[in-house]
Amino acid sequence: FGGMVSRIDPYNKGTKLLALFGAPISHEDDARRAVSAALAMTAELEALNRQWVRQYARYLPDELRQGPLLQHRLGITQGRTFAGQVGTTNRREYTVMGDEVNLSARLMSAGGAAQVLVSQPVVDEAGEHFAFTELQPVRLKGKSKPVAVYQVDGTLEDALLRRIQQRDPLFGRQGEVQQAVQMLENALAGRTAALLLRSAVGLGKSHFADSVLQIALQRGMRILPIACRAYQSETPYAAWALLLRGLCKISPADKPETQHEKLETWRAEWNLGMADLPLLAALMGLAPLAVQPRPQVEHSATAGDLSQLAAELRRGQFGRRGADLSVLQRFDAHQTSESGDIFRISPGQFSRAERLRLQRALAQVLAGLAARTPLALFFEDAQWMDEDSQGLLAALLQDLPDSALFVLVSTRQDLPLLESPMVLMELKPLDEQGTLAIVTAILAQELAQIIHKQSGGSPLYVEEISRWLQRTRKITAADVQATLQSSDILTRLVLSGVESLPEAQREVLRVAAVAGGDFRSSELNALLSTTYDPVTLDMHLRALVMGRFLRLVERGPDRRYAFQQTIVRETLYQTLPFARRRELHKRLADFQARALTERSSLRDRMSAFLDAGLERSPV
Repeated sequence: FGGMVSRIDPYNKGTKLLALFGAPISHEDDARRAVSAALAMTAELEALNRQWVRQYARYLPDELRQGPLLQHRLGITQGRTFAGQVGTTNRREYTVMGDEVNLSARLMSAGGAAQVLVSQPVVDEAGEHFAFTELQPVRLKGKSKPVAVYQVDGTLEDALLRRIQQRDPLFGRQGEVQQAVQMLENALAGRTAALLLRSAVGLGKSHFADSVLQIALQRGMRILPIACRAYQSETPYAAWALLLRGLCKISPADKPETQHEKLETWRAEWNLGMADLPLLAALMGLAPLAVQPRPQVEHSATAGDLSQLAAELRRGQFGRRGADLSVLQRFDAHQTSESGDIFRISPGQFSRAERLRLQRALAQVLAGLAARTPLALFFEDAQWMDEDSQGLLAALLQDLPDSALFVLVSTRQDLPLLESPMVLMELKPLDEQGTLAIVTAILAQELAQIIHKQSGGSPLYVEEISRWLQRTRKITAADVQATLQSSDILTRLVLSGVESLPEAQREVLRVAAVAGGDFRSSELNALLSTTYDPVTLDMHLRALVMGRFLRLVERGPDRRYAFQQTIVRETLYQTLPFARRRELHKRLADFQARALTERSSLRDRMSAFLDAGLERSPV
């Protein structure tokens, strides 16, 4: 989930673990990551408790045989903290300190077994993705007033679909919407259509996609939305696992037996082969079912027993299939294994034949779904879609050319695997008319209705009321501009996108903001505290171009780049400390002075060479 364990400390009721999200690396969805991690930890601990109780039942007292053997409780907060290296010269560690750290510990202490308690800012940030129950405010040590506390109940599986249904009208994209609607019509007519929607952060991909899918709902299509997650970008088939879990109605709260029963029911519904079952289970990450414990025959350990086990290990008796994976336990307990553990196959280990079988199974299911009801698949934030998921989607589009299927993929960066089988649409910044439409709809629509009612439609009264509002409320262009410049809302939006980049790319982008709205790669390299070789710097700049932060203006040995959006450059420049900006400006001036001197020297040498050639030439 992209977090880090900062420290593990003794605690009067066990062990306390401090996990950080947003430091040292910040992401735009850290609150969501933290809550997702807490729920995953709870589900995994429940599975481990079931396994341990089954494995060690005959050694446990009666009161523990029903479990759980190990419990935990969690507290999650979000806010400003001090983050950095602390300690002495001999021993230092990275950690966080501040009121939010203390509050998370207090929430943890106030919770019950397996309970996840969160603060108000976490609910504000991640409320659309999880179900929360508001509890009675609690008095906590160090707080003068009761603190609002919420309990995490689980994931809202239909959060993306609800967002689509509730999205406000779209303005300023009429041409693009018409193109997308035409593709919808093709899909409804039985000709598979696939749209790859690409743009930089903040240009309205999600709003555009939601508006198109609202039209699809109105036309009677079934929407299957999949939100790709940054922390699963290296997990094979992660996007398809989310889709299949939803189709099978498998919840993280389900026991392994229940999950497998639901998968078997779904497999039978679509008449898939039994050989598809383990592939689908592995793809969805279902916990393998435990085999029944073998009857145990207790015996005393002898040197011969241990020697035999060691010999079996050396001979490779414990292979992958049918192996007794608790052999080390047999060394410790001097008994045969009763755990029933089996290997968990990873989708990344699928052979070519298994991948083809999985592809055929999914093609069969999608074709069947589209035959029942026209179908729309929506992959959001596909810049985080793993390559296996992309490759499978591309293959399925080729296998299903004539289905009532519409596929919409939104991304911030290039997806070469999907550009061939899909129609690429790149959203650009709005023109002035598009901006006017949005501002009018948000700011002026309700106000205009009130003014119309109060004025009775008289042009004179409408004008006087409007000018009175402008005078008394100071609604002028200069005031609006000054307010926006002093507010941090745009700064937070820009920085949330930048902070998701790797550290090296963040540093390149910050320094580029000092180089100017457009700059040469040589100028940028002169400003960086770490001088990169041309290949490494070019790699970082290419990544920033793919992420839609920069654009390539001029090719050549000394390429020229420019910021995609002026506001990104201005925000990065203003958030750099003044001393750092001054230092970088000095470096840039020195570099440009050296470059000018070198060019002047080269011009003088060339002139001298040409003059010498003219003197030797006959008249």
